[in-house]
Amino acid sequence: MTIFEIRNRTLILFAASIFIQGCFLNSRITSLVSSSNEAPKSPDTSPGTLYDLVVEKVYPLNGADFLKFIKGNNGGTDLVSQPDVACDGTESAAIDACLHGGDKLKVSLRMMSSCDNLTLTDSLNAFSWFCKTNQPPGSGVTFYSVGFQDNKGLSDIIDFTARDWKANFVELKQSGVSIGVSSSQKWWSIQSGRNPIEELPSSSASVLSLTSSTAAGTIFVVSNDTDTIGINIDTDQIGIVVKDGATLYYNGTVNNCEGSSAETAGANYKCLIASGNQKYTWLEGSFSDKSSSTPFGDMIFFLHTAKNFVLKKIDIKKTGTSEAIYTELSQNLFLVDIKIQQAWGTYTVLSVSNSSYSRFKNIRIANSTDGGGSFWNLMTLYGSSDGNILSHLNLGLSATGHALVVEGADNIVSDSLVSYSRNNLNILGDRNTVHHVTTVQANTTDLLVAGNSNLINQTLLVEGYTMLEVNGDGHILSQMGFSAGDPWTPAISVDASNVAFTENIAIHDDANTGRCSANAMRTNPGTVTTNCGNVGLSDANWIFFPSSYQVDFLVGIATDAANQTSPSIGSIPFASITDWVNFENFFRMWVTQPGAGSHCLTGNCFISDHRFNSIASPFLNKSNNGVNANSAFVSDSICPEAVHGDKTVTNKQTTPITFLINALEISTDGVGNDNGLCESGDRCIYSPNLGAYQGHGDYLANGTCSFQDGAVRNVIMYAYPEIQVN
Repeated sequence: MTIFEIRNRTLILFAASIFIQGCFLNSRITSLVSSSNEAPKSPDTSPGTLYDLVVEKVYPLNGADFLKFIKGNNGGTDLVSQPDVACDGTESAAIDACLHGGDKLKVSLRMMSSCDNLTLTDSLNAFSWFCKTNQPPGSGVTFYSVGFQDNKGLSDIIDFTARDWKANFVELKQSGVSIGVSSSQKWWSIQSGRNPIEELPSSSASVLSLTSSTAAGTIFVVSNDTDTIGINIDTDQIGIVVKDGATLYYNGTVNNCEGSSAETAGANYKCLIASGNQKYTWLEGSFSDKSSSTPFGDMIFFLHTAKNFVLKKIDIKKTGTSEAIYTELSQNLFLVDIKIQQAWGTYTVLSVSNSSYSRFKNIRIANSTDGGGSFWNLMTLYGSSDGNILSHLNLGLSATGHALVVEGADNIVSDSLVSYSRNNLNILGDRNTVHHVTTVQANTTDLLVAGNSNLINQTLLVEGYTMLEVNGDGHILSQMGFSAGDPWTPAISVDASNVAFTENIAIHDDANTGRCSANAMRTNPGTVTTNCGNVGLSDANWIFFPSSYQVDFLVGIATDAANQTSPSIGSIPFASITDWVNFENFFRMWVTQPGAGSHCLTGNCFISDHRFNSIASPFLNKSNNGVNANSAFVSDSICPEAVHGDKTVTNKQTTPITFLINALEISTDGVGNDNGLCESGDRCIYSPNLGAYQGHGDYLANGTCSFQDGAVRNVIMYAYPEIQVN
């Protein structure tokens, strides 16, 4: 038999095998079992459905119960490959010392050789899934859940009527065509013969203390509007979840928490929920002070020496007189999808005091007065609040307070909009990194940089008074834009030593007349005084473009279907606004005039959109050299020069990080460390613009470009299909 005959016979046998397998798979009917009163729709069981999928726990020992946490940074390479070892509270200080194990799920696909063109979704549309090729090669691929999607949480997977889990299933698609489903099941089970989901006991007449008598893993639910005079969490591994549409109100007048411990003994403050020295707790839902005028309470949440707390999908409608959220001496917190409005008090709305190695994501705080005349900072990291990661923040409207203050060290602030406050952003500690941030119209200073060795990169300052004030020593200021500042004050004021301006520095002043002020007594202040230019350590490309006091490169006035009090056109009185936090996109807020506007604290107000329109400026699609348009992002072609691997900057953290100047890491995708900085091996979004806004649309459908390695290597680079609003 010749070699050709052997090959032909082998091919015939292989084809026959595939045909038999296909017939077998097509004849299978997926068995669906749903015991939830709110079961999701049945999956497709047509002949085109080939594969019966199985949803499993990534961590079957210490992730079997939803409120379990496992040790991170424990020998694995990412959040789904760690040993199945439970956290015990003795972990060393690190951003991912513990990982939430209960929401880590997987679907193994050994029949697939590649993740290309595959997508997996769950029927409740609750979780984010990513695909990873198994090792060794040829052993298939696996989809993993990395947690809830934005603005999804426990309330989306709990049946509040039955006090049970909802049934759920996953569906696999290839190039948009369904090729498999799992059976419809409850993914978390009854624990030790008992239902872990219970209605929250009444606390309208006395303070509710959840002590060690409460079984670990219990999730208390609130199904309807409910009053409380205070809840104290005094045991580990507890959840409190308020159903969508309901609110848990503080309606008490008696002190119930102590200000240096959050315990009930020696109580001298009024708290809606307080917890001292506890771990592994989940809080979710709508919370508010009951009073329609001056609040009765001091704090909505008070967390003291807390570890591994999750505050997810939190909506605070009216705060207490001190803080809405106050954390003290805590670490490894995860605050995500937080909305706070109508804050009333004299301190900070979200106060992080000596609390470290925590993540703060998708947080919007607006209108910090409620007409009461008291003004306070919107968010502050006080004291030794170190090693925190803050991303996708929208903080605005504090007329005599600051929007964001960072006093700690080694923190990262990225992908954020801070605006319409006394100072918009104060970086006062050491070795912090600010990356992809836009500030708009501060009363005093858009960006104050003090302390030592901070890095400011990819930042846009719009319509400030003094736009940038630099004090301290050793800062790096990279890739910055300044638009329409006060013509009688410098855009940049430097009273610091060893400052380095680098990359593109674009200033709204074509004549370059008096836009920089530098203290000549300082060593290497980074710029000459009066007219800007490089001194000492600086090597920036200074760009001066025509002056204008109208910020016409922003979209400006808009109507908004997602906002409950949006006018159909024009403006409405300040007093008529009841919704300060819900908008169709991240870049909208209330202002007092079209364009960038000013603080909406009185008179008539508009909704303004702070994305870029199509008017040319050095801020739009010129991140490479500040003058010429960047080369186009084309799928499967070489990436634009602005995002090549040698276009990098290195920060001055205790452990320095080298990352791409013009890219933002994609967070919670199961790849990288989710610090917002595009490092080697990350999946990232290309940044053609300056500041926080880098476009919109489905970046996944837009494909990837061919990344050119440099100091940063092996990056998967995406881009938004639209980089401005036409």
